[in-house]
Amino acid sequence: MQWLTHLAEYERLDETDDKVGTRVRQVWNDKGHQTELRGHITTYAPHSQLGIRLAGDRFSVEVDYILRDLDGRTKLTQITRFRYTGLLRWIGLVAGRSLRKSYLGELKRHLATLAKLCQSQS
Repeated sequence: MQWLTHLAEYERLDETDDKVGTRVRQVWNDKGHQTELRGHITTYAPHSQLGIRLAGDRFSVEVDYILRDLDGRTKLTQITRFRYTGLLRWIGLVAGRSLRKSYLGELKRHLATLAKLCQSQS
C-alpha cells in the first residue's frame, strides 16, 4: 500500500502454508470511486515471484511480479492482464489505447515510488 497509490485497503482473508491459494480482499480508490476486489494468490516464490488474481463487479485483473538478481541489483518485472466486464468491456474496445497509456503512466509513478522506498531502506 506504500507504493500502490490506488490501493486503499488490503486484507488477507485466510492464508495457506505455501501462500498459493491464500484469499485476499482489496479496495481500490480511483479518483474517489471505490471498487472492491476479491481474489487469491496464484504463484509465490520467496524473494522472486508473486502472482495474484482479483475480480470485482467491473473487471478482473491478473498481476505477476517477478524479481531477478542482477549482480546485487534487483530487476522487477510486472505483467498485468485486465479483463473488463459489462459496459466497461465495450468502452475498453473503443478507448483501449487511451486506457493503456493512462495505466502505463500510473505504473511508472508507482514503480518510481517503490524504487525510492527500496533505496531509502537499504
